[in-house]
Amino acid sequence: TTWAKSQSTKVTASGTNLNASSLKYTWVTAGSTAPTESSIRTSFTNGQTITKSTGTGQFILYALAKDTSGNTTIANSSIFYIDNTVPKVTVSPTTGETTKVKITASDDDSGLSSSNSYQYYFSTSSTSLAGGSWKTYTSGQEITIDTNLEGTYYLFIKTVNDTAGNTSSTSTTTVSGTRYHRYGPYELGTTNSGDEGGSGSTNDTIAPVVSVTQD
Repeated sequence: TTWAKSQSTKVTASGTNLNASSLKYTWVTAGSTAPTESSIRTSFTNGQTITKSTGTGQFILYALAKDTSGNTTIANSSIFYIDNTVPKVTVSPTTGETTKVKITASDDDSGLSSSNSYQYYFSTSSTSLAGGSWKTYTSGQEITIDTNLEGTYYLFIKTVNDTAGNTSSTSTTTVSGTRYHRYGPYELGTTNSGDEGGSGSTNDTIAPVVSVTQD
């Protein structure tokens, strides 16, 4: 099975007294009912290469030819696999205070390319790669964020391709000519203990001392 963003095939009709003006074709989704003669409407010239470059799925080409006596033949191709849907890269959570993130790369049609690089980068900048390094993730598994990171960070993720050549494109930005997915801001290394000596919530478990004296 070969998936592509477009598929082409050459269609040739032959026979005695072929009616060249009768040559027509149509594309049908695989598994659908075969088209009727009246529904095959797009004309082509004998020997023409017919291309389909829209849609996503499995398609069959039907071609019709008649001779001058009205004898009709309808022929069909094998299945063509076409994918014009980009793969997805999703992140949870996409912003806020967190100690973990989950990155998921997926493609429901042709499947993810074996040459993809599944990497992420926590940056102190929203417009450049700064203060971090590229690390590898496993799709669908939570990542525990480096506890040494403190402050505001942005998550950059390398785009992925499917086997048809489509590239993931949700929430992307360009850095030095390369497109990445970007999420954030994230607040890392923060606590909710309040200021020292202030009235914030603490983990104090020592009871106060009360002394009672008699005059």
